[in-house]
Amino acid sequence: MTKRQRKNRKRINRLVELWPELFNREKPQPLKVEIPDDLIQDIAIRKLAFGAGTLHAAVASYVQSPHY
Repeated sequence: MTKRQRKNRKRINRLVELWPELFNREKPQPLKVEIPDDLIQDIAIRKLAFGAGTLHAAVASYVQSPHY
């Protein structure tokens, strides 16, 4: 596994951990357009340490995965 693959896997795992109802590796569901905006609001409400840039990169990794 390359460094990039490990990084993408870590990002996706964090999404699955924080929002298991939205992100699932085995049975991915289509996501709403502009979902990162909703997640950024949730991050602010829950006071999570998850930056907007990191979130966008994580969602991009998720939707570009072969299972999605």
